[in-house]
Amino acid sequence: MKEQCTANGIEYTSEVIDDYVIADSSYGNEYVFEYNNIAAKEMNNKIYAVLYAEYNFNGLTAISPMDEYSISKYAYNKLGKSSTKQALKVLQVDMLNYGAAAQNYFGYNTANLVNASLTAQQKALGTDPSTMNIKSDASESIISSPKAKFTGNNLLLGNNVAIVYYMTFDSSVNKNNVTLELSYITVLGEKKTESIPFSQMKLSGYAADEYEYDFLSVRAKDSCRPVTAKICENGRQISNANTYSTQTYAYNKLNKNTTSQKLRTIINALMVYCKSAENYFSK
Repeated sequence: MKEQCTANGIEYTSEVIDDYVIADSSYGNEYVFEYNNIAAKEMNNKIYAVLYAEYNFNGLTAISPMDEYSISKYAYNKLGKSSTKQALKVLQVDMLNYGAAAQNYFGYNTANLVNASLTAQQKALGTDPSTMNIKSDASESIISSPKAKFTGNNLLLGNNVAIVYYMTFDSSVNKNNVTLELSYITVLGEKKTESIPFSQMKLSGYAADEYEYDFLSVRAKDSCRPVTAKICENGRQISNANTYSTQTYAYNKLNKNTTSQKLRTIINALMVYCKSAENYFSK
């Protein structure tokens, strides 16, 4: 549950997280909560966390001291440790550079860029965008007499990076029985699949009866992996299979003369970060 609130003229987003996993560590069993609603432009933002726990008697509540953290604090801590592996330091620098590019692109807190505190030695660890091999992996597998079709793909560079799917349906299709099936192979070789019900799709606003779905689940390390999408009705495929990825979007935009320099900069920074993450986590 999210709530917007304002204190001392500053707007905050408040959210309650009650999903957790129990992890075994050197401290014993630890309860792990994950908060992933931080946009790239917000890497310098401070996140405040308080743990609440209800007792089983008398309705009493235990409240922890407030904890303060941020993505930038984590990154600079890692960069400052001699024990941090070189590949992880490279990843931190590439991530901070992407965060700064997002700040500049969206005009967000540009007086306090997240990579401003990098030393000359740390800056030198960053990946040169010209060394990247960005390619298109777009493809389509055709079926006979499809009753639904993908009308386009895009990348949403908003609060989170998302692959956007645009779809239309024949009048004979019962949308209540429709699902969008998405699958990809992670950098570690694990197959991931998601089945999205029609209820989670929305009208695109670009064309009559065109729907869209924003796919947010792919993590940075897997962003260059091709995602195959197909539309099904009652489990039966009714569209061609569409393959697309963040990398495909980047390839298309970077090879267009009409793409602005501002957009090129954030795309290059995003791809550097994604490929750096892929390199680190695939080893």
